[in-house]
Amino acid sequence: MTKRLILIPIIYAISMLQIAFAQDVFQLTNGDFESWKSSSLPTGWNTYETAQGSLAGTAKNSNQCKKSTDVRPGSKGAYSVSAISRSIIGIPANGIITSGVINAGATSATSSKNNNQTVAGNSDKSMKFTGRPDSVVAWIKAKPKDSGQSGRFYIIL
Repeated sequence: MTKRLILIPIIYAISMLQIAFAQDVFQLTNGDFESWKSSSLPTGWNTYETAQGSLAGTAKNSNQCKKSTDVRPGSKGAYSVSAISRSIIGIPANGIITSGVINAGATSATSSKNNNQTVAGNSDKSMKFTGRPDSVVAWIKAKPKDSGQSGRFYIIL
């Protein structure tokens, strides 16, 4: 009887420890892109629609990010995000989706006034992520117009 009484608290403690670690899973906000604020802005993310800078007005009308029904075969979701590279006022611009904010401040693609920036402490311009994942899983589909183009995917923690 004594062994059984000691074993029960130990099993309970191990169970609670497993639950605590299980709750410590790190997921991106709306990482499945099922929730949208508008047809070009997924909830929790930023696109040219939320850009800032002197050319933000032009960038906001570029329609370079859109809600798509092209989903990974076998997935449970109904939507994905389509980021499209195209010309804005004659200048090539990448299709961008970011947890930070897009700065559109110059007509030169290489200008330091054009960048993505995370503003820590501002939930509209950053994504709270307190852990360091051991892996990242993503389904990415690229359709380059010619052989000189390619899709890119960056994660910076």
